[in-house]
Amino acid sequence: MKGQEFKNIRTRLGLTQEELANVLGLSGKKAVGNIETEFRQPSVLIIVVMRFLDGLEITKARTIMRRFSELAEAARRKKGGTK
Repeated sequence: MKGQEFKNIRTRLGLTQEELANVLGLSGKKAVGNIETEFRQPSVLIIVVMRFLDGLEITKARTIMRRFSELAEAARRKKGGTK
């Protein structure tokens, strides 16, 4: 996936780089920026998730992204040893 395609999907979904990082469980907006500028390549899983979200009606995509964010946050808390 090219950086511009990644960015186009993010903007269509109405997300900032920081918001998308939260949805995908990435470290922050710099990680998303690195993908968009092609400094880094996204994993196959990230590509699949982005293309999946891009194929959905925006309301459905936002519902799923909210749940992804919740799950990513819970995983970060568990990994960090906090409740």
